[in-house]
Amino acid sequence: MMLDEIKRDYRRTGRKRPGTLTVKQVDWLLSIVDSLPKTADGVPVMPGADIWWICNGLIWHGCVLGVTARGLWVTPDEGDHAGTWQPSDCYSSREAAEAARKEQSDG
Repeated sequence: MMLDEIKRDYRRTGRKRPGTLTVKQVDWLLSIVDSLPKTADGVPVMPGADIWWICNGLIWHGCVLGVTARGLWVTPDEGDHAGTWQPSDCYSSREAAEAARKEQSDG
């Protein structure tokens, strides 16, 4: 069950299901998720996440090594060096990156 569903259910019924979190616990967890950087398609990013980005019309894939003040520290699948990318320039799936590339070429 997703955190927002637990929260809605608790607020609707006034009871917590056995084994679920309280509204206060859900709010705390959601605040952590809200503080994470988000990709261009709105998905939270953390170390270990797979991301895709567009560079010179090509879609690249890599793994997030870390999150810094400058952006996401990413190692690409191809190439021999890691680099920093802004979360807003990255996508959570190849499909999302392909849709963005199509939109960029159409616009």
